[in-house]
Amino acid sequence: MQLFDAQTFRPRVIAIFMTYRLCLAAILFLAYWFMRDTFLLPSSFDPLQFYVLLGVYVIVIFLSWAAMWGIKQEQYSSTAVLLLDVLLLNGLAYVAGGPTTGLHTLVLVPIALAGILLPTKSAFFIAAVSTSVLVYSTFLIDIANAPQVAVLGVIEFATVALVSYLRVRLTRSEQLAKAQELDIRELQILNQQVIDRLRTPIIVVTRKGLIKLQNQSAQAICLLSTNQRLAGALLSALDKWLVSGKQPEAELAVNDEFPSVTVSFRALTDDSASDIMIFMEDARSVAQQAQQLKLASLGRLTASIAHEIRNPLSAIRHAEQLLAEAEYLSDPDRQLLNMIERNCQRVDGIINNVLQLGRRQSVNSERFDLGPVMQSVIEDYRSRFAQVSFEVIKPEQLDIRFDQSQLLQLLNNLLDNAVRHASEPKTVQLQAGVVEATQQPYLDIIDSGEGPNDEVRKQLFEPFFTTESKGTGLGLYICRELAISNQAELSCIADGQGHFRVLFSHPDRR
Repeated sequence: MQLFDAQTFRPRVIAIFMTYRLCLAAILFLAYWFMRDTFLLPSSFDPLQFYVLLGVYVIVIFLSWAAMWGIKQEQYSSTAVLLLDVLLLNGLAYVAGGPTTGLHTLVLVPIALAGILLPTKSAFFIAAVSTSVLVYSTFLIDIANAPQVAVLGVIEFATVALVSYLRVRLTRSEQLAKAQELDIRELQILNQQVIDRLRTPIIVVTRKGLIKLQNQSAQAICLLSTNQRLAGALLSALDKWLVSGKQPEAELAVNDEFPSVTVSFRALTDDSASDIMIFMEDARSVAQQAQQLKLASLGRLTASIAHEIRNPLSAIRHAEQLLAEAEYLSDPDRQLLNMIERNCQRVDGIINNVLQLGRRQSVNSERFDLGPVMQSVIEDYRSRFAQVSFEVIKPEQLDIRFDQSQLLQLLNNLLDNAVRHASEPKTVQLQAGVVEATQQPYLDIIDSGEGPNDEVRKQLFEPFFTTESKGTGLGLYICRELAISNQAELSCIADGQGHFRVLFSHPDRR
């Protein structure tokens, strides 16, 4: 609240002052009408003059109230009203008998109000007028009261000085508070923007689990809004941490979209009632990072070995080709040469895949509609595999952000895998859509096969793991690497069939 804002503070103070004046007039009338016999009134007291002047004071109150609101509480109207109020109160004190009645002290209220509402010079002017009227009336009544009048005059000037000083101090304090409030608001906005852009999910909660703040990453994981409570697993972990002080060691299952997260708790301050900050991280991304560190060194090692193998392999193939040109070879010999050629091609394919592991291709992510890319890939596969039935289910428009060349490589590998493992009659379904909770686009590739069992699914994306005698075990691993490079996720869904899902990042990301 602003202390001296003309739109808020001044009208309230004036309204209170007007009410005070009406109450004062009523008290004076009742006191002098019903209890004047108990007062030691001087002989010069004239009741008629007192009540007439009091009636004029009441009329002035109503007129000044209307004038103050009609003139929008400007400085000149406030000065006129306060000055008139001081003159009338001094007049009532004079008619009632002078300084001995104590009514002169009533002028301290409008004088103090002048120090609040008016500039310092105007407030001192009103105090000077009041003191002059008081001194003049004292000389008319009894000069013996001069010391008492002098003290009252000093008090009036001291009141103006003190109230004006406090007003200036409060005004400066208010200006400083406004500046600090602006700085604090900007810092809050800055902190909120920084927290929202962090990929680490962060939630600030009370000790009872009521959410006070969370960034966008936390909303994607917890699917909660502000003023809601934590999910059951997180709330239970928070209660245990508050009791024991030990961080959760096991991963927590939050929801179906993000089945496991690692959680750590931190108190914002050392206060026992401090709010709690919760840091979360998708356990799968942590495992992927660890896997990347292990495979980085493995990729360099296998790449160097692949280069060493390629040279003797080329010599073997060259010798096989020269030998195949000989005319004296029998059919069994030529079958052996064909076997050598097929295995040389297989080894060469393995070497190419291994070398691809060691290469880090640059990613040129762009936003585009997934539909045309899916359609072109399916048309190519329909021309190559006439015995396979392909079905496409997708919305009219589905924007994703991906490297188009890498997306083609990813789709070709997954479709090759689907065609190879589909059961008769072979069918492959491509279904695209958007996850409602996170608004992330996805693409499901489902074949008519039974799908891998639980043991196979655990190792499905590891390099060199394969269930086929002729497989290299690198196809699905490369697919996952391509997905990770484009901030997407490739997973195998356990639903009793060959079901792979590519969960793309939000197309609005940068």
